[in-house]
Amino acid sequence: MQALQVELPKDDPFLVTAAPQALGGAYLRLADSAARKKNFDSAMKLVSAGIQVAPNMPELTRAKVRYEREVRVFKKARQYASVTTLNVAQEKQALSELAGEDKKVLAGVNKELAAALYKRVRALAPKDFKSAENLLAQSRELFPEDTRLAGLKIAPTVARAPAPSRPAPKPSSVPVPSPSPEQPTAKPVQAVKSGTGSCRPTLAGYGRRARGTCYDVLPGDAKGPLLVVIPAGEGIGSPYAISKYEISVSDYNRYCSSSGECSGVKSSSADLPVTGISFKQAKGYADWLSQQSGHSYRLPSEKEWSYAASAQGKQPAKDFNCRVTLGSQVIKGQALGSVKMGKPNGWGLKNYLGNAQEWVVTGSGVTAKGGAFTDTLSSCSIKLSKAHDGNADPITGFRLVREF
Repeated sequence: MQALQVELPKDDPFLVTAAPQALGGAYLRLADSAARKKNFDSAMKLVSAGIQVAPNMPELTRAKVRYEREVRVFKKARQYASVTTLNVAQEKQALSELAGEDKKVLAGVNKELAAALYKRVRALAPKDFKSAENLLAQSRELFPEDTRLAGLKIAPTVARAPAPSRPAPKPSSVPVPSPSPEQPTAKPVQAVKSGTGSCRPTLAGYGRRARGTCYDVLPGDAKGPLLVVIPAGEGIGSPYAISKYEISVSDYNRYCSSSGECSGVKSSSADLPVTGISFKQAKGYADWLSQQSGHSYRLPSEKEWSYAASAQGKQPAKDFNCRVTLGSQVIKGQALGSVKMGKPNGWGLKNYLGNAQEWVVTGSGVTAKGGAFTDTLSSCSIKLSKAHDGNADPITGFRLVREF
């Protein structure tokens, strides 16, 4: 900017209007990117630099106010992560100061901080039930409209007394009679693990049918992602389950809301594949699902993804969400579509080609498979692989494997 001021007259239109707007907009985009990553120090420096070159740009001033509030909310959430009690009246006053008169802002602040308290109560309950019970009551008073806190149930951990030892039975010379046909030996009842759905290896290969899909039930009767079971095959030692659809915005935001680990993804539709998150964040979602369901969830290996996508050659017509152009006009593959669009392969997977390219784990890191809506229809294939650094972008999503 200083170089331009030296070269151009003071009243030059580009110097007065266009250049400040362009530079200010660039600073604002960089600041927003840093803020989304919770790097508020960088965000504040960038937006302050933007204000210096474009002091008449109101978006920069509003962004600075927003970042200052987000810093305070972030610090408050970290405080809630370790509390055992709350001064409700004092916290209500602090929330009022954070949000001001803007009801929309207040709703967002309340949602984020209620999520932090929800997570804290659940973590505290097994260690100190009385404190957790008291903190839950205070949290509900502070956030009376939060449905997660309202529906949260905790219970004290009951220590089991050791079973009394029994003396060994004395040997008897009397033979033990065999059970008669009229009185068959009762089979022991197999304990059902709490929180599991109907996923089992016997569903392998039936994912095209509604009854051939399955899911895990999470705490609060929430459902994990819909899964299909892939049969064992060459190079695949045993059956495994994989998500029928690409993980959606709705799936990921439910995790953010329940865990308090993230702020969620804004999207025009909850049914779109979640993109704009990093591989590390995708792995965090898988780890949370594992903790909540009691089963192991993870990103698929390249071999697992390719085997599930190929379905031993049982492929639908090539009508995927990939790019088709007519001259300069894009007639297909204009944007991301619903995870449920299109036809399934023989084992029930949808959108494994096109729409969002999908992360898989390789020996050297991660790779994106299958192509995205931005790739030509002729190039979208199971063999299509792209090097990827695991950072967030608008065309990369994922699906998950669930082990048995």
